[in-house]
Amino acid sequence: MEFPEACFQEYLWYHFGTPAWDTKDPVRDQVDSMDGATYFRLLAELMKTNPPAAADAPMVATMARIGIVPGQDFDPAKLNQEQSAAVQAAPRSAQGAIMGLLSEVALTNGGSVFTRSTVPTIACALW
Repeated sequence: MEFPEACFQEYLWYHFGTPAWDTKDPVRDQVDSMDGATYFRLLAELMKTNPPAAADAPMVATMARIGIVPGQDFDPAKLNQEQSAAVQAAPRSAQGAIMGLLSEVALTNGGSVFTRSTVPTIACALW
């Protein structure tokens, strides 16, 4: 039996309150429209309740250099001019890298699977 979307939304709202994000527009469109500061503020906010896995420690350490720390707010006003420019440019660079990787996706058992490790490519695009 398929779980109706309306029931799922009702469950989320009952247990977690009214969402503070757009639940009508596609997630990809929402993310694509964010500037760097907005994206990384949201990332920091989400890491408060969804902490990174231990395997993510190297990337967490890299992000901490510019103030993106799990459990803390991200304040782009604290960045120097070079860091601020990099944060603003990161989403577009990463989106290009991610779109380039789509040619390497294979369908397996009805799901998408990358045919090689993508983390280094995406991490390099961000930094």
